[in-house]
Amino acid sequence: MKQPDTAALRERLANYTPEEETDRRIAELRDLLKEISAVKDSMADIITGFTHAVADLQKKDIGTRVHPDTLKALNEICTNFVVEVGKQLMAHRDRQLELQIFIAYCKTCIYPCTQMGSYCR
Repeated sequence: MKQPDTAALRERLANYTPEEETDRRIAELRDLLKEISAVKDSMADIITGFTHAVADLQKKDIGTRVHPDTLKALNEICTNFVVEVGKQLMAHRDRQLELQIFIAYCKTCIYPCTQMGSYCR
């Protein structure tokens, strides 16, 4: 049976530093958390803007009458949607934080790591 050429793999393994990979992943997670925070802030702005728009519509006579219950129902639907998206974002953020903690732990570990498929150090 022909043996595969492992020179490239050996070179890659010789240059491998788990600290650099872990630091890169932590930096990616931090960037992701910043993006999630920005989206959460945007959602809060959407809720505020929609609430103000509904309040303005309720005060103004716009030529047609919209039943207050209809406006209230629309407001609740939009608010519930944004709240649900916010909950999902927060759950995603929590999973990312758990992963970040795990990666930080792996940087200090000296035992074989079944999660990473090799030794942590």
